[in-house]
Amino acid sequence: MSKTGSHLRTAVAVLLSVAFCLSLAPSLLLGDLRAVLFDSQRMTTLLTDSFVRSGAVSTYIAELFSEKIGGETQITSYLTQAHWADLVRTLFPASWQEEQIAANLDECYAWLDSLDPLPRFSFSLTAIKAELQGEGGKSLAEALVNSWPACSAQQLQAYGSGAFTQGALPICRPPDPLLGEVQQGVGLEISQQAGQLPDNLNLSQASPAAGGTAALKTELRLFRDFAPVAWLLPLLLLLVELALAARSVQGLLAWTGIPLATAALIGVLLVLLLGVWRDAGLIPWTAIPAALRTSAASLLGLLLRSLSGRLLIESAVLLFFGFVLVVFSAVVRPRPQLGPAANRPVDRAASKVIHPTETCSPRSEAGAAATRGSTVILPKDSLAEESASRRTPPRGMFG
Repeated sequence: MSKTGSHLRTAVAVLLSVAFCLSLAPSLLLGDLRAVLFDSQRMTTLLTDSFVRSGAVSTYIAELFSEKIGGETQITSYLTQAHWADLVRTLFPASWQEEQIAANLDECYAWLDSLDPLPRFSFSLTAIKAELQGEGGKSLAEALVNSWPACSAQQLQAYGSGAFTQGALPICRPPDPLLGEVQQGVGLEISQQAGQLPDNLNLSQASPAAGGTAALKTELRLFRDFAPVAWLLPLLLLLVELALAARSVQGLLAWTGIPLATAALIGVLLVLLLGVWRDAGLIPWTAIPAALRTSAASLLGLLLRSLSGRLLIESAVLLFFGFVLVVFSAVVRPRPQLGPAANRPVDRAASKVIHPTETCSPRSEAGAAATRGSTVILPKDSLAEESASRRTPPRGMFG
């Protein structure tokens, strides 16, 4: 029955060891992901490197202006996407884009701890308004007028009548004497329109998807709070495994070192899989606009590279400690165990140990004791083993 219980404990310990090896690397990866995603400075750097410095945001805004604004008003219908790209770089500089990313990222972190159903994402238009009312407005006016086709004779007559209002202004490029006046008039109109813009553009609006946003908020909060302590589950599995299987110092070292080294190798394998994903450039978000997909792939690559580096260092440390423990378990040898006869108490009052050199004569006192069956004659080796057994305390994890 005791053998059956011992085999059962060993089998359960092996299962717990396997669970520990399979769960340690993913739990460390979750902690690393949480450390990166909720580091405001780190995420701001990743986002600006992927979207701002690559020019993806400027290109996307230029495409929006070209499609949404350029075709709706005749005054902007002749601007090409290259014109819009130049204007966007002037009106929306990289410094402004970085500021908006940092501000909205901080708002996202604050939203997780607030009672608001939606994050208050917004863009500050103060700098843009000032630019449109200054040199930026003049540059925009020059680009608009220069993109128009040359004026016909009839359109030149309209210019000659002095009609520079928006409704009567011919959409054509006049000759040089009138070109400066037309550009000045368009610039004045742009300045007036810019003054009517709000200081902040609110991007958060109530929608039917607010319920889904609330669920996402709950999931993000759970991930933020529990990911840093996910490694406690593998640690608990390891402790239970050691309580069931480790019966000596050698067993304690082996049952700790081998699972640690195996979990470290699984972590290295996970790093390799992350590298394959990064090289493939697979983006899990299909709703990303086409102009931003390349930058999204770049962001994912930077994120995976950061996670891979952290997990690789952790796996290397675990592999080192696991290898050291396994080596020590091979060096440490258990002391020889004596049979049950050596542990039996000896009645010293009724027994006497006689060395082989002594004479067991029936006439002597020792010989008389030997004839009565109370004398124990031991060889010299047995005496040494008996002395060692009395000095050796009981060993084992559970006594």
